[in-house]
Amino acid sequence: MRSKHGVSSLAPSFRGPEGNTLANAIAARQHGDNYQARHFWNLALPMLATDSDIATIAYDFSDRKAFDDVVITYDPPRGQTHQEPLSTHYMQVKWQANQDHEFGYADLIDPKFINASKVSLLERLQDAQTPNETSARYTLVTTARVKANDPLLSLINNIDGTLRLKDLKKGGPDSKMGLVRSLWCTALKLSNEEQLFDVLKSFAILDNQPNLEGMRELVSTVARSVGLQLAPNSASDFRPDALARELIQCGYEDLNRKELLSFLAQEGLKPAASVQLQAQFTDVLIKSFDRLATDVSKFDTVIDLTQHFEGRYLDPSCTWQEDVVTPIIQSLRTQAQKSSHIRIAMDAHASVAFACGRVLHLKSGVRSEIYQNGRKGPELWHAEDGQGDAPQLDTRLIDLGAGDEIAVSVSVAQPTENAVLAFVQKSLPKAGKVLSCHLPSGPSQIGISGGHHAAKLSDQLAGIVKSLRETHDISRVHLFVAAPNALLFYLGQQAQSLGRHQMYEYDMDGDHGGSYVASISD
Repeated sequence: MRSKHGVSSLAPSFRGPEGNTLANAIAARQHGDNYQARHFWNLALPMLATDSDIATIAYDFSDRKAFDDVVITYDPPRGQTHQEPLSTHYMQVKWQANQDHEFGYADLIDPKFINASKVSLLERLQDAQTPNETSARYTLVTTARVKANDPLLSLINNIDGTLRLKDLKKGGPDSKMGLVRSLWCTALKLSNEEQLFDVLKSFAILDNQPNLEGMRELVSTVARSVGLQLAPNSASDFRPDALARELIQCGYEDLNRKELLSFLAQEGLKPAASVQLQAQFTDVLIKSFDRLATDVSKFDTVIDLTQHFEGRYLDPSCTWQEDVVTPIIQSLRTQAQKSSHIRIAMDAHASVAFACGRVLHLKSGVRSEIYQNGRKGPELWHAEDGQGDAPQLDTRLIDLGAGDEIAVSVSVAQPTENAVLAFVQKSLPKAGKVLSCHLPSGPSQIGISGGHHAAKLSDQLAGIVKSLRETHDISRVHLFVAAPNALLFYLGQQAQSLGRHQMYEYDMDGDHGGSYVASISD
């Protein structure tokens, strides 16, 4: 069946658990639509980058007879290996319900392969091409695989999926390739093989493409690279699927960069300022330990504090204030005088991230973005990269008795409450209260969805601490935070609301007593 938006999908012919083949067919069509949508967004979102060569991108382009699912134009034309620069790329996206679906050269001239009744894929290719078009490509994008022993497999170039026409030309009429040429010429009603080569020279096949969930992962990754947080990985609905349908309903077919930004803003999605405003950001790396995957050459400025640390621990001959905080203040203030837009990567302790936020505070006039490290590599986070429905912190106030100081335990990435209580009772006799904070779902490495979520949590935390300081006459706040560095940075931006404070680092290796060690203070 051919779905509403031009995605060919094969619905399973067996009956479902309740005998409802219609439901299976509808589900297959929806999956096919979503698959096309995800391919579109995987190609469209990089267009937001300032160095993108994509001029326009179209979704379900009605101006074309075929290969219209996704259409890209490049300006300037994109260079290709051993071919003319590519100006336009037309794609036919074909999702298969069965992962083991395979095809061969004969299927390309069989209408059933694309669930049509009369016209085959190669006939659509022939119809879609225009005379003297030398800088276009027509690509079949499919989850199906080419059969292992089929002649088609040896014809597909591993570089870009185009066909190796030199190999197709080899052999006489009765050879393996001769039979392929004969079948295709007959099906396309061509009088000679040179006409066939003219049809095929702009044709490409990308088979065995990622499945539906794989495309979701790719779109999420590219979205994060431009500072967009789409949805938690656990969400059953994937927002780009609905956004593609919204494009159709709003009458969009082809979009340039400005129109794409406008559409996303209309839907409440804001890329990073460095993308949205095409602002020139200064990239700053702050290191208090070494991370193997970090390429320091990519940064404009590197603030290297590693000489003051022995592994993860501060050198006994150094102090946090003189050897860590002071260099951070001096370096970031110098950068802020040069640029009001700074992107920060922090291969650093939580206390360092907090100190960076104190320097680039909310009234500093600097627009900050954060490269947040995670399991999938660094992501670009900023305070407006998501929606307002992310979970807030659950809190409880534990009364320990007399004392005008308070300990704040924040369990976002790791549980902290028990360790903090033990440390407070042993080492902080003036702390009369412990504020315990955690996400409703409990500690997790993926509990925070992005910069917007991190900023909202820091707002909540700073607001609660400020209120407690005022109502309980708190003289000092002790901070024990297990969270992504972005949250520490945003919390540091509001250090003034915290009053007099002391940060702590946890001795994860147990080499220094297996508890907390005081770090920076106000």
